[in-house]
Amino acid sequence: MKKAMGSKMKIDIPVGKGRPAKPVQLAKLSNELGIIARNFISLPNKWKELTREDRDAALIRCHERFEINLDEHYVKDSCEDILKNRSRQWHYKLKQLFESAHSEEEARKIEVLELTPENWNRLCDMWIDPKHKK
Repeated sequence: MKKAMGSKMKIDIPVGKGRPAKPVQLAKLSNELGIIARNFISLPNKWKELTREDRDAALIRCHERFEINLDEHYVKDSCEDILKNRSRQWHYKLKQLFESAHSEEEARKIEVLELTPENWNRLCDMWIDPKHKK
C-alpha cells in the first residue's frame, strides 16, 4: 500500500466510534492487525494474559505501517480491541485445526507455518489438558 500511494495510509478513528469510519481504512487496519496477531504475538490462553510489552510492540508494528495517532487513548483502545478480536479468531482457527485431527499424535504432526513446533505442541498440551476442557 505504501508503494502505491507513496506514503503511509492515514487511519482516522473518530472519537466514540471505535473503528475507522472509512471501509478501506478499516479493512487495511484489520488485515494488518490480523497479520500481527498471527505472526508476531505469542499465543496466550487468554488475551488478559498477554503482557503490556507484547501489546505495545504490536501497536508499534502497526504504527510503522500506518499513519495513526496512538497517543490518543481511544485510538489505542480501538486498535487493541481489533487486535484482541483478530487474535481470538486466530486462536479459534488453530483449535479447529487441532480438533480436525483424529488423534493426539496426528494433531501434533500438523504443521502451522506461523507457529514454531514448540508453540504448536504447547497449544496441543493445553487443549488436551482436562482442566482446560472444563
